[in-house]
Amino acid sequence: MSDKNIDNDFDVGSVIRGRFKLEKVLGVGGMGKV
Repeated sequence: MSDKNIDNDFDVGSVIRGRFKLEKVLGVGGMGKV
């Protein structure tokens, strides 16, 4: 159970990091549009 919880936490962190990376790559293109 503990391992599964840790895995989920890491998964969420990875997804969030991925989104932030994508936003940084898009930069003005993504933020500017919004």
